[in-house]
Order: sequence, then C-alpha cells, then structure tokens
Amino acid sequence: MAGHSLKLLNSPCPNSHYQLKEKFKLQYTNKIFLPSPIERDIAYTQVISSRQSNRTFTAPLELTELSTLLWDVLKIKKIDVDVNGTVIWNHRGAPSAGGLSSIETFIVNIAGHKDSIYYYNPYDHTLEELDISQDNVQNLVNTANNLMDASKATLFVYASDTENLFLKYQNAESLLWRDVGAIYALANLTCESLQLNSCALGLTFHSLLNEVLGLEEMFFGVGGQVFGHK
Repeated sequence: MAGHSLKLLNSPCPNSHYQLKEKFKLQYTNKIFLPSPIERDIAYTQVISSRQSNRTFTAPLELTELSTLLWDVLKIKKIDVDVNGTVIWNHRGAPSAGGLSSIETFIVNIAGHKDSIYYYNPYDHTLEELDISQDNVQNLVNTANNLMDASKATLFVYASDTENLFLKYQNAESLLWRDVGAIYALANLTCESLQLNSCALGLTFHSLLNEVLGLEEMFFGVGGQVFGHK
C-alpha cells in the first residue's frame, strides 16, 4: 500500500506441539461476589447506531452495572480441560485467539470501593481485592487522567501474562492487540446498552502495572478503558 512503510511479515502461526500451563494465581485480601447482571430490552440495531465514545463522566460504576459489563464481555461461560485438568480452551463474550482468553482485567474506582484495585476472576465472576497501597492505586488513575478526567469513572486496565499465547502460537504479538480490540468494541457496546459512557484509552499501562502490582514483568500491559455515568 502506498503512503506508509508498515510491513506485516510475521504472521501468527499455531505451533504443532505445545503444552499449556496452569493459570497464574494472585494473592488477594478480600473477595466480592458480584450480583446478577441487569436484564435489558433494547434492540441491537439501536445500540449500534447510538454507540459513541464519550470522555465525560459524573460517577463510577455501581456493582450491578459492573457485574453486567463483566458478564457480557469477560465472564468465561464454557471451558475445556486436558487430562491434567489444565484449561486449554474457553469461551466468553469477547472472542480471543485460540480460545485462550489471554487478556486479564484489573479494575480501579468502583462506587463504594474507590481506594482499591481488583482483579476480575472470570471463572467465578468475582472481584479479588489485591493488597496494593492507595498511592499505587492512585498512580493508575493519574495516568489515565493525563488523557482525560477519569476521576469520576471506573478504570479497567488490561494485561496478559502471554505465556500460553506464545506457547500455542509463533509470532503471537499481533494477537494480543486483536484480543484487546475485541474487548474494547464489545465493552463499548455493552455500556451503550446500559446507557453508560465509555472511552477506550491508547495507553498500554505496561511498565506501570507491573510496578503497581509489585511484580517483575509478569504481565504485558495492552490497554485500558474508562466507564461511568453520563
């Protein structure tokens, strides 16, 4: 194509032999079991036609709204395991490369839970509160604030530990960006169905996320989104 120098030379390719590893486990101090999702009666065509990004927010998500968003987009609803009990395929609302659902979600600034960071467990639909200082939590919000006023919004930070994705595929880098793009799109549509505002962030949060969590490059940050009331 004329006009740019982008060269897509390293197309992802499945490996013929691989052995997936068990999912990581983070230590948490508290666990919130999320309420049932909100039922909606709205036409899909209406959601598509009215969806738009919006950078203004008046209040962060309540737990019922958050639960609905996570259920529709990121909740794992089907799995397949190997003889060792390791999950080798799963299904959720947002499509993912190889059915690995390699993108993990960390959440900051929920109504009534402002000063904590939570990991969303997509298997049991819970929020696991991580033992992170308020200063480090605020660092994530401040980073988002460099792009827009996210102080009254709920922040999602997306990351992958990448290990299984790179075990299953050669040249898997672009699959990470496709996976998070699918999450961006479906999350924005779900927010529209709930009459909430949403905006995807161009930031990856890569180095900051590992610093906040106190990990040594365990996760590869791939982006974030903000959600809240109009």
